[in-house]
Amino acid sequence: MNSKLMTLKHFNVIALLLFANFSWGQISTGGNVIKDPRKQALPERRVDTTNTEFYFQFSPQYTFRTLESSPAPFGKDLGVRANEYALWANSVSVGLRNKIHNKFYFDFGIGFSSNKEGNKYDSNDTSFVTSRSYRHFAVPIKFSYITGGDISFHASIGATPKAFFNVMYLEEYTFQNAPRNRELVEDQGYTSFLLDLTAAAGFRLRMSDSFGIYAGVEGRRQLNSNYSVQSPYIRKAYALGFNLGLYIPIQ
Repeated sequence: MNSKLMTLKHFNVIALLLFANFSWGQISTGGNVIKDPRKQALPERRVDTTNTEFYFQFSPQYTFRTLESSPAPFGKDLGVRANEYALWANSVSVGLRNKIHNKFYFDFGIGFSSNKEGNKYDSNDTSFVTSRSYRHFAVPIKFSYITGGDISFHASIGATPKAFFNVMYLEEYTFQNAPRNRELVEDQGYTSFLLDLTAAAGFRLRMSDSFGIYAGVEGRRQLNSNYSVQSPYIRKAYALGFNLGLYIPIQ
């Protein structure tokens, strides 16, 4: 009899310990299990709380210019250049975006900027299709506003100083049904320093803690002429197009 009582006591002690251990790990209420809050994972760090990010941007844009004759004694009539039309051109840039206050950021980068124009001429036995591509080293500087969240809105205004690189002139012509091509690179008679004003807006999508993407529209307007003061023309470029980018938080 004593042996049976001892066995029953041991069984009760073991059952009590198992029940206490089980109750410590979870609580059951109405069939729903509430986990121990100490064992829950910490919340993920969000990209929009970072202070600095690296960005890479690709910008396909529809580019053109205003063109007028220079004042005397250098100016001359626009002639066939009055018939020029707009062309698409691509620009790229990389840089850093740094938070300066709350949702406001300062952007600084380096890149390559281009704008183009084209022309076409036809006669009885000859046709010409030409294009000029003005190419520059660029330093985009912007102030941006970015809202928080996985999907966020961004807008920016700024200026882009540009150092002239060269002009690629491409001519495709047909003379008496014989097609020919000619390509020239020009770097004389152009302004060495140019300045654009820029404005952009779009949306950002946070893909993970490691990176995000963004897309939007951008407009650019050049403030001074591509040509030197002794040129017969005053040319000021402008563009309207898209920004497609990747951003990576680094701090």
